[in-house]
Amino acid sequence: MSENRKSSGIMELEDTPQILRKIRKVLNLTQEQVAQRLGVSFVTVNEWENGKRKPSPLAKAAIEQLVRDTGIKLSDFSSTKSR
Repeated sequence: MSENRKSSGIMELEDTPQILRKIRKVLNLTQEQVAQRLGVSFVTVNEWENGKRKPSPLAKAAIEQLVRDTGIKLSDFSSTKSR
């Protein structure tokens, strides 16, 4: 049987750089701190935020878990643009 998990969807949105910046701002973390929490390099987080690379499915899951673990409301990310 295949595992059917429901994703929160925040990392399925197209604007990954803006989402990552918003997560870091809400958590008051640097790119280095986010990288350490996710088990990736600073360069990787920097490239994600600058749109040079996209997080892998595993990295997206780790980012979503970070959001859940820190108590950020996932609904805060349902719309990344305020205008």
